[in-house]
Amino acid sequence: MTDCSRSATATPDNNRQLRLRIILATSSIYKFCATSASGSEMPSMDFAPYQSSPPEHSRVASPDFNTSAPRQSFDVAARRPFSPAVARSPPPLQHPQPQLAEISEFDTSLGLRLDYEACLAYLALPPLGSIILLILEHNSDYVRFHAWQAALLFTAILVFHLFFLWFSSLSWLFFAGDMALVALLALRAYRDAEVLDRYEVPFFGRMASRILDDE
Repeated sequence: MTDCSRSATATPDNNRQLRLRIILATSSIYKFCATSASGSEMPSMDFAPYQSSPPEHSRVASPDFNTSAPRQSFDVAARRPFSPAVARSPPPLQHPQPQLAEISEFDTSLGLRLDYEACLAYLALPPLGSIILLILEHNSDYVRFHAWQAALLFTAILVFHLFFLWFSSLSWLFFAGDMALVALLALRAYRDAEVLDRYEVPFFGRMASRILDDE
């Protein structure tokens, strides 16, 4: 009788203790969930009592996204100096070259106009004036051609006059022909100076051109 009463009284006590344990476990679980949701630090729970160090120390750390490889390569490329192959080198210094004065075909050594100086080859008492003009003129081939032609032509005419010096009538006739020839050659030298066209007298003109080309 006593044993039955004791078991009857013990059963309600055991039920109470079981309920308390369930309530305590539920409250602890609720607190654990609340702390994990609020982001607070969780108490370190080491379920491996036989480990020398906690598992957090041997855990592999996650990579830092702020120092990833693409960002580092971009920073290094931004800090890298320009390579000499890509950077343009400054152009080399160019020293000014001395420019030689160009001599025009219309320039003369005496500073006179080309057409006037060419006329002097026939008007300045040839062949003496023509020889002097050959000595003084070095730039214009046009003037030198007419000077050579006048020197050769009137030297031959002078020798021809020496043979007919005793004939006064023929001498005056030859002198008139000489004046007409001088006027014709001086006029052609004046007109052709614009285009530098050489008016050649037969035989003496070709000879003057050959001498001028050989100079």
